[in-house]
Amino acid sequence: MSTSQRRLSRDASETTHRLERYLPGLVALLTLVCAPTAAEALEGRVIMGAGSGVTRPGSPNRQFGATSQFGLDLALGDFIGLQVGLDGGYHPGANKRELPPVIVSDLYVGARYNFDVFKYVPYVGAGLVGYLNSPPVGPPEDNTLAPGAGAKLFFGLYYRPRREWSFGGKVELHGAAPAFSDFSVYSAVLFHVGYHWRI
Repeated sequence: MSTSQRRLSRDASETTHRLERYLPGLVALLTLVCAPTAAEALEGRVIMGAGSGVTRPGSPNRQFGATSQFGLDLALGDFIGLQVGLDGGYHPGANKRELPPVIVSDLYVGARYNFDVFKYVPYVGAGLVGYLNSPPVGPPEDNTLAPGAGAKLFFGLYYRPRREWSFGGKVELHGAAPAFSDFSVYSAVLFHVGYHWRI
């Protein structure tokens, strides 16, 4: 065997030995870089919404008005998310029934569950509500407001045409603590715009 052949054989052996030594680390690195991360990735979303709300739903003394919402959503994966936000609504007075104008506002924290994660995302959720301005409950002549704390259930659907943006709608039903006997003391239908980003 000539000197050049021996050198080539030695170089090939060293290269093979290096590859064997570094191959597990290289495979692990490629797996981390190339593997789909949607299920584990954290994602944030800013939610801005507007719509219609109603106090005392189901009662002849209900008052319709405009409502809005601003919130932050943290997706902990494809299906589970946490939300915090602020709701506000104005319901004009009804002169025929002598109902004064009503302002309803609250801070909320909650969780949601996505049923699907493609372009159309249906979801349900629940949250705890702290009322800054409580909705009225009972007959108007009693002038009774809901307690300062409560809960809400919500369900909706959003459409995600691009990775960064979503559009959709949501229905919310509010209940007042502690008994929740008149569960829906306030209801709202909202249309949302969301901006998404990876964390």
